[in-house]
Amino acid sequence: MRQKQWSDRRFLDPVLTLLALVALALPIDAQDTRTISGTVVSATTLTPIEGAQVMVQGSTSGVLTDVSGRFRLTNLTQDRVTIVVRRLRYQPLTQTVQAGTMNLRLLLIDATVRLDEVVVTGTALGTQQRAIGNSVSSINVSQELERSGVGDVGNLINARAA
Repeated sequence: MRQKQWSDRRFLDPVLTLLALVALALPIDAQDTRTISGTVVSATTLTPIEGAQVMVQGSTSGVLTDVSGRFRLTNLTQDRVTIVVRRLRYQPLTQTVQAGTMNLRLLLIDATVRLDEVVVTGTALGTQQRAIGNSVSSINVSQELERSGVGDVGNLINARAA
């Protein structure tokens, strides 16, 4: 009388098939090739930029940099993607990057903010909006700064637009 052994074909074939399927489902390469990570820094001071928006161009996927300027884009659908980096005070940066790139360093260049491009809106407290309507005031900032001697633009806007 023959005893059953672990090498019995009826038992071994399904086990080997299951192991083969599991092995095929696991990634061959440990590195995530559909990820881009790096740091966003200021081009002038080389300090990290917190809160910069890093987006994949043409999609809705994106992240904000952390306090150390680091970011990580995951689950990219293409091998090469164009990323756009934006932050107030800096010029937008567009760069094409190979998926799988780690430790990318992106330098943002300072941009001057022109006060003639800033729009300040506000409503009075304690009144209904429909009662006051909308009001628009224009201020020639350079002329008013010279004339008033006020060093703080916020105070100038508060005083002149009221």
